[in-house]
Amino acid sequence: MEQLPGLAFGVRLTAPEPEAIREYIDKGVEVFHLEATPYLEETYRLGEQVLPLLEAAHAG
Repeated sequence: MEQLPGLAFGVRLTAPEPEAIREYIDKGVEVFHLEATPYLEETYRLGEQVLPLLEAAHAG
C-alpha cells in the first residue's frame, strides 16, 4: 500500500471484528476511528472483546 501524506479514507464495517481490523493493520493502516450504536454498549464490547484480541495478536 502506497503511503500518501494527508491521505484519509473510510471503510464501513457492519461489525468491527478483530480479523477485519487486523487485515488493515497488516496493510499499514495505523489509525482507526471506531464508532457504533448504541454507543455505550458497543464501546464496552469493543474494549472487552475486540481490543484484547488485537493486542494478543500484536504481541504474538
